[in-house]
Amino acid sequence: MKKAITLSALLSMAVVKTFAQPAINDTSNIAPVGMGDSISVLTSAVSPGPAGANQTWDFSALVPQGGGYAQYVDPASTPYAASYPAATRAVKIDIPAVGTIYEYDIVSATKWEMLAGNVTASTADDYSANPKTMIPIPFHYGDNVTDTFYKNAVGPYTVTMSYDGYGTLVTPFATYTNVVRMKRSFGGNDYYYDWYTTSPYLEIVVSYDNNTSKYTFIGTGTTGIKNSTANKTTVQVYPDPLTETATVSVNTTQNMNGAKLILTDITGRKLKEMPADKPRFTFSRDGLQAGLYLYSIYNNSTCLANGRILIQ
Repeated sequence: MKKAITLSALLSMAVVKTFAQPAINDTSNIAPVGMGDSISVLTSAVSPGPAGANQTWDFSALVPQGGGYAQYVDPASTPYAASYPAATRAVKIDIPAVGTIYEYDIVSATKWEMLAGNVTASTADDYSANPKTMIPIPFHYGDNVTDTFYKNAVGPYTVTMSYDGYGTLVTPFATYTNVVRMKRSFGGNDYYYDWYTTSPYLEIVVSYDNNTSKYTFIGTGTTGIKNSTANKTTVQVYPDPLTETATVSVNTTQNMNGAKLILTDITGRKLKEMPADKPRFTFSRDGLQAGLYLYSIYNNSTCLANGRILIQ
């Protein structure tokens, strides 16, 4: 069963205890609604590396290309919530060449499951008849967990999830320690790997699909790319996407005197800086090419909010 784009495989979160053998023990520290990150991809013959303890997986020489932006959202705020009423989590992903797609998940004390993925107005990978397990709970080094699931009422399909290694992960953007690697095998050469960080959340930062030799990197490693609601700041950009200008509306409990918006491309390269010291201000395209861009709003050295701006 070949892997399609799976959004929880791009942003899945769960609490982890950080020690010699990092383990996924429960889901008490799930990432908040509003957290998001950039996505970049490439196809490469570089090996995903060995299994085992205390490994170093070094992908620093790879040069991925920008591919989109994914963010946790409230299922009730999405256009297809009524089709998946059991969902407790949803992910929205914007891919310039594709558009916006959604994933719907349900989290329990024993597993993180996908109810549906690749959801648009006309298509969906519907697993709700027998949801697909993404993260078994608990999950320790050496564990092998087998799950069956149905896709669009066809099945059962079988997948085996193996915690096959841990150690240090080096990407083109950052170095991560206490990383967990999960192998997800559908039989034969149909498998892929996910590398998860273990602090402060269990978050996929790299995924490798053996069917296509494609690597997917989550995040650029630059300061402030992740969007967290911890400081009670929310931002709306409209229209979305924009053509020439957009209104940026900031709702925050923080002092905005001297605040600024910094715009980067998907690789983290700074393109623009402008004042953001009012509750509502105008963002102008100013000759930028069509595509996906990332913004951060800072007050002095504190990052108040992050998100994406899509220009068409």
